[in-house]
Amino acid sequence: MQMRDYIIKRLMLMVLVLFGVSIIAFTTTHIVPSSPEGMWAGPHASKEQLLAARKELRLDEPLPIQYYAYMKEILHGNLGTSIRTRQSVTSQIARYWTATFELVTISFVIAIILGIFLGIVSAIYRNTLIDHIVRVFSLAGVSTPIFWLALILQIIFFGELHLLPLQGRISSQVLLEHPIQHITGFYLFDSLVTKNWIAFASSLKHIILPSLILSYASFAMIIRQTRSSMLETLGEKYILTAKSYGIPFRTILFKNTLKNAMITVLTVAGLSYGYDLGGAFLVESIFNWPGLGRYGVESILTYDFPAIMGVVFAFSAGFIVVNLLVDILYAYLDPRIRY
Repeated sequence: MQMRDYIIKRLMLMVLVLFGVSIIAFTTTHIVPSSPEGMWAGPHASKEQLLAARKELRLDEPLPIQYYAYMKEILHGNLGTSIRTRQSVTSQIARYWTATFELVTISFVIAIILGIFLGIVSAIYRNTLIDHIVRVFSLAGVSTPIFWLALILQIIFFGELHLLPLQGRISSQVLLEHPIQHITGFYLFDSLVTKNWIAFASSLKHIILPSLILSYASFAMIIRQTRSSMLETLGEKYILTAKSYGIPFRTILFKNTLKNAMITVLTVAGLSYGYDLGGAFLVESIFNWPGLGRYGVESILTYDFPAIMGVVFAFSAGFIVVNLLVDILYAYLDPRIRY
């Protein structure tokens, strides 16, 4: 009962957060000097056509009235119409969302696995050569710009070694000759389930570089947090007592230390998902990945404010849901939080 009430409370707060995000995003996109009516009416539109387009987009109304009308449409599941493509923003986000979710989720899994593993190794071998190497590696991950790393790895793995493709989600020729049966929209999952091995191999090759680059900064933070949490927990009195009783170190490490250290690590992991979402804009642009990030960049460059609002909503909702799941995991890892 308590967990259910807690989830309901967090969902209500989620609505309030999205409401605040909508106010900030809507105000920001509408106060910036621009002329979206020119794009809507066309490059050679007359003055009368521009005025008609401005009225159709409701840009002639006061900003609070525009916001009220926009939120009214959102409550009906309508995110508006893209000024750039003249298509429904809702349908476009649904189409691009799967590509971004696949990329960010794989990056997140890589960050969690590598981050926790290397953090544990660094804590166990504290102040040794292994520890110093891992710490330098994590420090480089936090300080290295994503776009620079992406360009360098493209030069190495595509330009020099010819091992991985330069950009895209899948080879266009493979997609033409071995089309993927649409089930979920996730190329790796759909091609694997339907045993389309050629498409699966091509999708896997295309996602390796962008997912590794997107996860680098995240698992660098997780490494640092895991190491510090493990060292702090290993110094607790109950751990020292367990060692004095002769309990095997492996049991102490995974049953007692790691579980208690995971509380703070989960916090960083939840935040790292937000970093991955932010990094998706750069990574998708560099690798020409057909996801929400690239769609958002193109919308910003053309001042397509309905599409910008839709992308902001999608990323905000994803970040909030992940943090809600992290908070729920807290209760299962630590009974004190549940009580």
